[in-house]
Amino acid sequence: MTLPHATHAPRTSLFVVAAFVLGLPTSLHAQAPGKRVITPQDLWAMKRLSSPELSPDGRTAAVVVQEWSVDKNKSTSNIWLVPVAGGEPRKLTTAQAADGSPAWSPDGSRIAFVSKRGEDKAAALYVIRTDGGEAEKILELPFPLSNPRWMPDGQRVIMATTCVPLLVGTWTKENIAAMEKEIKRRTDAKMTAKVTEDRHYRYFDHWLTDTVASRLLLVNTSTKEFKDLTPKWDRLFQSSGTVDFDLSPDGSQVALVANTTPPPYSGFLNNDVHLVPTDGSGAMRNVTTDNPAGDSDPTFAPDGRSIVFTRYTIPYGMVRWASCGGTSWPPAPTKPSPKPSTSPSPAWSSRRMAQRSGSPPRTRA
Repeated sequence: MTLPHATHAPRTSLFVVAAFVLGLPTSLHAQAPGKRVITPQDLWAMKRLSSPELSPDGRTAAVVVQEWSVDKNKSTSNIWLVPVAGGEPRKLTTAQAADGSPAWSPDGSRIAFVSKRGEDKAAALYVIRTDGGEAEKILELPFPLSNPRWMPDGQRVIMATTCVPLLVGTWTKENIAAMEKEIKRRTDAKMTAKVTEDRHYRYFDHWLTDTVASRLLLVNTSTKEFKDLTPKWDRLFQSSGTVDFDLSPDGSQVALVANTTPPPYSGFLNNDVHLVPTDGSGAMRNVTTDNPAGDSDPTFAPDGRSIVFTRYTIPYGMVRWASCGGTSWPPAPTKPSPKPSTSPSPAWSSRRMAQRSGSPPRTRA
């Protein structure tokens, strides 16, 4: 599926391009006699930038910078803070690790990110103050954590992980230990053959026969306790492993993309937008049941009453913008929903809408 995409906002896009150019080896900037053909070593020497995130006040961009060591055949990724108006970038995290997915707290004082450090068995949730200091480890689970998003209260974070649905239970210590044991069994198993009756059983680099499920969690960064927002979901949200969601402005609900075509996947896969309350009730309401093809990239309007999203239609090959209203949980009959529109309003100023402005196409599953 081809959908629009961009970096995050026009200012951040310019920053990324400029930073990438500045990251090139000095010899490649010069257009003077003696210039040479670029080599593989030059490519490996380039710093790779990703995941730019603007601070709430728009003055600073947090960006992940990846560096490769050819000798060690290993990469490290750290988070840098860069003034948007110009100035000296500052390296925020310094561990020899794989830091990623930075997310600013609402007041801009902290950044949540995921990283696999030291004795971590999987990517864990960390939080660091933007004025410096050591990162604090908040949560580690058997499977990697990803996609952190701060709640408006600045204390809780929504993020995604994976579990073994038959073992996860209520995420007790015993449940977690059982999943760790199962992961080790699968890793150490000599048998690599797969048996399935599902029509859709592999997605490029991973099997879909391993009986794992995606979950959204709400994590308290102070108490380090968490609750499962999607406890009944028993498979990946999307076969690609992608987790695509947006948080409403008031933090009361999440718009989550999940495939509604069940195993054995005899029909077309159908990603739909679901509303998931953050109160821990475990409810999920499909708001795009009218479309048998894929819906994705949901973004809440600033008032939280409407969602704009991209829609694939049948016959395949057609993609357009769409919106749905009345997304409050539960629906409030006294408040009329905005009229649906097939194009996003320019008045919408959410982060994800800015992400798409002026965007080149990208491929999505």
